[in-house]
Amino acid sequence: MYRDEFFSVTLVDIPGIIEEAHAGKGMGLTFLRHIERTRGLVFVLDVSRPDPQQDYEILKQELASYDPALLEKPRVVVLNKMDLLPSPDAVKFEVESGVPVYRVSALTGEGIPELKGGLKQWYQSLIQAENP
Repeated sequence: MYRDEFFSVTLVDIPGIIEEAHAGKGMGLTFLRHIERTRGLVFVLDVSRPDPQQDYEILKQELASYDPALLEKPRVVVLNKMDLLPSPDAVKFEVESGVPVYRVSALTGEGIPELKGGLKQWYQSLIQAENP
């Protein structure tokens, strides 16, 4: 849960989305059902893996294979473990227009204040869009 003086939001981490999750591999279907009820999606990707871009594409493919409407949900991308890279530009990453990307290190705290502020604004915009 994130809380400041005038704002709180509950975020849920849904691990277990692996390739072929939409077909019932692993606990994929259980996790995918929970995603249907969310307002938006935050993709947290590990930049120490060989290809975070491919990981992102696989996640989107699994969501679309389960229910294409899931890809219509607003999303944010968080690139984590930036402290393991020689420079912030060491990982090339592309997202769809309008999708915010945050580069953070959960270990060192780098980028965390920007992520928290960005998620707050993003979430508030989701609420405003639902209640114009």
